[in-house]
Amino acid sequence: MSTGLLPPDQTTAFGDPGDETARRYRFQYTLAAIVCCMLFDDTQDVVEVFCEHHEDVLLKHSDGKFTGQQVKTRESNQPLWKASDAQVKRACARFVQLDMRFPGYFRAYRFLTCHPFYVADNSQSLGYVLAKIAAVPSIDDLPSGVDGWLRRVVREAEASETVAFHALKKATASADLPSCRIHSCG
Repeated sequence: MSTGLLPPDQTTAFGDPGDETARRYRFQYTLAAIVCCMLFDDTQDVVEVFCEHHEDVLLKHSDGKFTGQQVKTRESNQPLWKASDAQVKRACARFVQLDMRFPGYFRAYRFLTCHPFYVADNSQSLGYVLAKIAAVPSIDDLPSGVDGWLRRVVREAEASETVAFHALKKATASADLPSCRIHSCG
């Protein structure tokens, strides 16, 4: 029976906030399940995978250190991710808070998405901001736009600039996740 409409399993239930929330979590859970395959690959240094425990996905490595992954989704008709977006700043603040709460335990933080980033040589570009933080030896060496962005994350995280700087030196961002479709993510 073809009506030209998508079947119920490929359509969001309108007016049901639980359906929308579950749809977004389903993408995170699917990604966590895929990441679990790393446990069977001797070339990967992952010994445990946790979902929704301190991070969206938390990887434990053989040396007892961790990689925290924030998984963010966005509909394809939404704007590009920018460093100034509330979700981006909250995710980076979360990285800082984890580094503050568990000093020495995190080797990396990853902001992962299936939606493209704004790309430019300025503080609106998350890739630019994180690359500049990673490249310089001290906060004093940051370009003015980047140090302003860092201060906003510091306020969000309620942390010191030094803690935030060192935590975010370990952070990267990638839009390489598989494309989001309506029934798997948004």
